[in-house]
Amino acid sequence: MAIVLVSAIAALLLFGIVGARLVLGAFVFFFIPFYLILDNFELTQQEKAIFSIFLGITFLPSLVFWLGFIVPFRASLIISFVIFVGIGFLIKKFKRSGKNNSLSQ
Repeated sequence: MAIVLVSAIAALLLFGIVGARLVLGAFVFFFIPFYLILDNFELTQQEKAIFSIFLGITFLPSLVFWLGFIVPFRASLIISFVIFVGIGFLIKKFKRSGKNNSLSQ
């Protein structure tokens, strides 16, 4: 989190508010959804961070691009973000319910 804050401040000083918005937007849309997904698995913090960056760079633009043929691109960005955050919460929910079932047996 400190890296994002330092990067946002540096972008703010170099490029103004546009640079800070770019860094924070990239963090929110590329990093957070995949970090939530990877948080459900037995990975270290560094592995989750690096994998979520690469997964975000790979899957988010691909889904936004293909959804952009059906709906406008801004809407496809929001839909993709909701899909990936929803996947993260669904995995967490099913993983939790699986632990409860295994404890009761």
